[in-house]
Amino acid sequence: MWQLGLVPDGTGGVVASWVDTENFTAPFTVAAERVFGTGTLDAPFPLPAPHGVRCSPSPARAGETVTLRFVLAQQGHASVRLLDVSGRLVRTLSLPFASAGEQGIPWDALDESGRRVRPGLYLVRVDGPGTQSSGRAVVAE
Repeated sequence: MWQLGLVPDGTGGVVASWVDTENFTAPFTVAAERVFGTGTLDAPFPLPAPHGVRCSPSPARAGETVTLRFVLAQQGHASVRLLDVSGRLVRTLSLPFASAGEQGIPWDALDESGRRVRPGLYLVRVDGPGTQSSGRAVVAE
């Protein structure tokens, strides 16, 4: 474990994040877990579907643009929703028309009101023709 970070979740708990180096061999894995104010762990997020959402950079620094990458099974409209750890909608991004295959959409780490989001863990949900996938975006301080 390397680079442990704790970010308040706004409910008295924290989101703990760390880099899992597995004996310092590449590639590294960024992991995170919510800890309630009572000290108990939250249930894990559902695992992303194959070809889930990948975020780059991960973690992102506050104010840094994050590219959300995913695969659409068919061409058409795609909607990308970002939710906080409490399940509240933070931002909706849209691709009005996209071809089938890998897509990338930038997120400026702003909420629907144009305010910078707080450091923390965000669930990313993509809905498109023939596609439902999810992933996680981490915003650090």
